[in-house]
Amino acid sequence: MPTAYRTSSWNGTGSPSGGAPNAGTPRSRTDPPGTTTSYDDGVLRFAPGLAAHIAFGDARYPEFLRAAGAHAERNGLDLPEEPEAHVLGPDPECVTDPRLELDLAEAGVTSLVRATGCAALVCAWILVGSWCALFPGTLEALFGIECAFDGVWGMSRGAFEAFTLGAVAVLLLVGALGLPIARRERPEAKIHCNGPLH
Repeated sequence: MPTAYRTSSWNGTGSPSGGAPNAGTPRSRTDPPGTTTSYDDGVLRFAPGLAAHIAFGDARYPEFLRAAGAHAERNGLDLPEEPEAHVLGPDPECVTDPRLELDLAEAGVTSLVRATGCAALVCAWILVGSWCALFPGTLEALFGIECAFDGVWGMSRGAFEAFTLGAVAVLLLVGALGLPIARRERPEAKIHCNGPLH
Protein backbone atom coordinates (compact mmCIF):
# COMPACT_ATOMS: atom_id res chain seq x y z
CA MET A 1 0.00 0.00 0.00
CA PRO A 2 1.40 3.43 -0.86
CA THR A 3 2.61 5.47 2.11
CA ALA A 4 1.89 9.19 2.37
CA TYR A 5 3.90 11.65 4.44
CA ARG A 6 2.57 15.07 5.38
CA THR A 7 4.93 18.02 5.06
CA SER A 8 4.49 21.57 6.26
CA SER A 9 5.76 25.02 5.38
CA TRP A 10 4.63 26.85 8.51
CA ASN A 11 6.44 30.16 8.94
CA GLY A 12 7.11 30.62 12.64
CA THR A 13 9.78 32.20 14.76
CA GLY A 14 12.91 30.42 15.83
CA SER A 15 11.85 30.47 19.45
CA PRO A 16 8.75 28.98 21.11
CA SER A 17 8.27 32.25 22.98
CA GLY A 18 8.41 34.39 19.90
CA GLY A 19 11.60 36.03 21.16
CA ALA A 20 15.25 35.38 20.44
CA PRO A 21 16.07 31.77 19.52
CA ASN A 22 17.46 29.57 22.27
CA ALA A 23 20.59 27.48 21.98
CA GLY A 24 19.91 24.45 19.86
CA THR A 25 16.79 25.84 18.23
CA PRO A 26 16.45 26.71 14.56
CA ARG A 27 17.80 30.13 13.61
CA SER A 28 15.67 30.49 10.48
CA ARG A 29 12.16 31.92 10.72
CA THR A 30 11.05 29.37 8.14
CA ASP A 31 12.58 26.25 9.66
CA PRO A 32 10.91 25.30 12.97
CA PRO A 33 11.65 21.76 14.23
CA GLY A 34 10.40 19.01 11.97
CA THR A 35 9.87 21.25 8.96
CA THR A 36 10.99 19.78 5.64
CA THR A 37 14.04 21.82 4.69
CA SER A 38 15.28 20.15 1.51
CA TYR A 39 14.90 17.30 -0.94
CA ASP A 40 17.85 15.82 -2.82
CA ASP A 41 18.16 12.54 -4.71
CA GLY A 42 15.05 11.03 -3.15
CA VAL A 43 15.93 12.07 0.42
CA LEU A 44 13.88 14.50 2.52
CA ARG A 45 15.70 16.43 5.23
CA PHE A 46 14.07 17.98 8.29
CA ALA A 47 15.00 20.87 10.60
CA PRO A 48 16.49 19.87 13.98
CA GLY A 49 15.83 21.43 17.39
CA LEU A 50 12.78 19.48 18.58
CA ALA A 51 14.33 18.54 21.95
CA ALA A 52 15.26 22.16 22.69
CA HIS A 53 11.72 23.36 21.94
CA ILE A 54 10.16 20.69 24.13
CA ALA A 55 12.64 21.50 26.92
CA PHE A 56 11.62 25.14 26.64
CA GLY A 57 7.99 24.22 27.30
CA ASP A 58 8.85 21.70 30.02
CA ALA A 59 10.86 24.33 31.90
CA ARG A 60 7.82 26.61 32.07
CA TYR A 61 5.24 23.90 32.66
CA PRO A 62 5.69 23.81 36.49
CA GLU A 63 5.30 27.60 36.62
CA PHE A 64 2.06 27.31 34.68
CA LEU A 65 0.76 24.61 37.04
CA ARG A 66 1.63 26.71 40.08
CA ALA A 67 -0.15 29.71 38.58
CA ALA A 68 -3.20 27.57 37.80
CA GLY A 69 -3.21 26.14 41.33
CA ALA A 70 -2.92 29.61 42.85
CA HIS A 71 -5.81 30.81 40.72
CA ALA A 72 -7.99 27.88 41.83
CA GLU A 73 -7.14 28.44 45.50
CA ARG A 74 -7.64 32.21 45.28
CA ASN A 75 -11.08 31.80 43.71
CA GLY A 76 -12.21 28.90 45.90
CA LEU A 77 -12.45 26.41 43.04
CA ASP A 78 -13.05 22.85 44.22
CA LEU A 79 -10.65 20.99 41.95
CA PRO A 80 -8.92 17.65 42.64
CA GLU A 81 -5.22 17.58 43.47
CA GLU A 82 -3.07 16.11 40.71
CA PRO A 83 0.50 15.83 42.01
CA GLU A 84 1.35 13.45 39.17
CA ALA A 85 0.86 16.33 36.74
CA HIS A 86 4.10 17.84 38.07
CA VAL A 87 6.10 14.75 37.15
CA LEU A 88 7.51 14.76 33.63
CA GLY A 89 8.69 11.45 32.27
CA PRO A 90 11.78 10.94 30.13
CA ASP A 91 11.73 12.08 26.53
CA PRO A 92 11.01 9.30 24.02
CA GLU A 93 13.61 8.26 21.49
CA CYS A 94 11.88 10.21 18.73
CA VAL A 95 12.76 13.37 20.70
CA THR A 96 16.24 12.50 21.93
CA ASP A 97 17.27 10.99 18.58
CA PRO A 98 14.87 12.38 15.98
CA ARG A 99 14.94 11.34 12.34
CA LEU A 100 16.40 14.26 10.39
CA GLU A 101 16.23 12.66 6.95
CA LEU A 102 14.09 10.15 5.15
CA ASP A 103 14.94 8.13 2.08
CA LEU A 104 11.57 7.91 0.33
CA ALA A 105 12.34 4.80 -1.71
CA GLU A 106 13.78 2.94 1.27
CA ALA A 107 10.77 3.87 3.41
CA GLY A 108 8.33 2.89 0.66
CA VAL A 109 6.88 6.39 0.34
CA THR A 110 5.10 6.89 -2.97
CA SER A 111 2.94 9.95 -2.24
CA LEU A 112 3.53 13.33 -0.59
CA VAL A 113 0.83 15.71 0.67
CA ARG A 114 1.92 19.32 1.04
CA ALA A 115 0.00 21.33 3.63
CA THR A 116 0.50 25.08 3.26
CA GLY A 117 -2.23 26.34 5.56
CA CYS A 118 -5.28 28.48 4.80
CA ALA A 119 -5.09 31.30 7.36
CA ALA A 120 -6.05 33.94 4.80
CA LEU A 121 -9.10 31.93 3.71
CA VAL A 122 -10.19 31.36 7.32
CA CYS A 123 -9.81 35.06 8.16
CA ALA A 124 -11.75 36.03 5.05
CA TRP A 125 -14.53 33.59 5.99
CA ILE A 126 -14.69 35.06 9.50
CA LEU A 127 -14.88 38.58 8.09
CA VAL A 128 -17.70 37.60 5.73
CA GLY A 129 -19.60 35.93 8.56
CA SER A 130 -19.10 38.94 10.84
CA TRP A 131 -20.30 41.31 8.12
CA CYS A 132 -23.40 39.19 7.51
CA ALA A 133 -24.15 39.18 11.24
CA LEU A 134 -23.84 42.95 11.52
CA PHE A 135 -25.37 43.88 8.19
CA PRO A 136 -27.67 41.04 7.08
CA GLY A 137 -29.07 41.24 3.60
CA THR A 138 -26.27 43.40 2.18
CA LEU A 139 -24.49 40.52 0.44
CA GLU A 140 -27.77 39.31 -0.99
CA ALA A 141 -28.36 42.78 -2.44
CA LEU A 142 -24.86 42.77 -3.89
CA PHE A 143 -25.63 39.60 -5.84
CA GLY A 144 -29.14 40.68 -6.78
CA ILE A 145 -30.89 38.29 -4.40
CA GLU A 146 -34.12 39.58 -2.91
CA CYS A 147 -34.17 39.71 0.87
CA ALA A 148 -37.38 40.54 2.73
CA PHE A 149 -35.63 42.03 5.73
CA ASP A 150 -38.70 43.04 7.71
CA GLY A 151 -40.29 39.64 7.18
CA VAL A 152 -37.18 37.70 8.19
CA TRP A 153 -36.17 39.78 11.23
CA GLY A 154 -39.54 41.18 12.27
CA MET A 155 -38.24 44.76 12.43
CA SER A 156 -36.96 47.47 10.17
CA ARG A 157 -33.35 47.52 9.03
CA GLY A 158 -32.76 50.80 10.86
CA ALA A 159 -33.95 49.38 14.18
CA PHE A 160 -31.91 46.21 13.69
CA GLU A 161 -28.69 48.08 12.89
CA ALA A 162 -29.19 50.49 15.80
CA PHE A 163 -29.61 47.60 18.23
CA THR A 164 -26.76 45.50 16.77
CA LEU A 165 -24.18 48.25 16.43
CA GLY A 166 -25.22 49.64 19.81
CA ALA A 167 -24.61 46.24 21.40
CA VAL A 168 -21.17 46.03 19.74
CA ALA A 169 -20.32 49.53 20.98
CA VAL A 170 -21.32 48.58 24.53
CA LEU A 171 -19.19 45.43 24.42
CA LEU A 172 -16.18 47.36 23.15
CA LEU A 173 -16.67 49.97 25.86
CA VAL A 174 -16.95 47.35 28.60
CA GLY A 175 -13.80 45.68 27.32
CA ALA A 176 -11.90 48.97 27.11
CA LEU A 177 -12.92 49.90 30.66
CA GLY A 178 -12.41 46.43 32.09
CA LEU A 179 -8.84 45.93 30.88
CA PRO A 180 -7.19 48.72 32.92
CA ILE A 181 -9.34 47.85 35.94
CA ALA A 182 -8.26 44.19 35.73
CA ARG A 183 -4.61 45.20 35.38
CA ARG A 184 -4.87 47.42 38.44
CA GLU A 185 -6.80 44.93 40.59
CA ARG A 186 -4.98 41.75 39.51
CA PRO A 187 -1.42 42.60 38.45
CA GLU A 188 -0.32 39.09 39.40
CA ALA A 189 -2.50 37.69 36.60
CA LYS A 190 -0.21 39.02 33.90
CA ILE A 191 1.47 36.35 31.81
CA HIS A 192 4.83 37.11 30.23
CA CYS A 193 5.79 35.11 27.18
CA ASN A 194 9.52 35.49 27.70
CA GLY A 195 9.69 35.23 31.45
CA PRO A 196 8.23 33.46 34.50
CA LEU A 197 4.57 33.57 35.33
CA HIS A 198 3.49 35.96 38.08
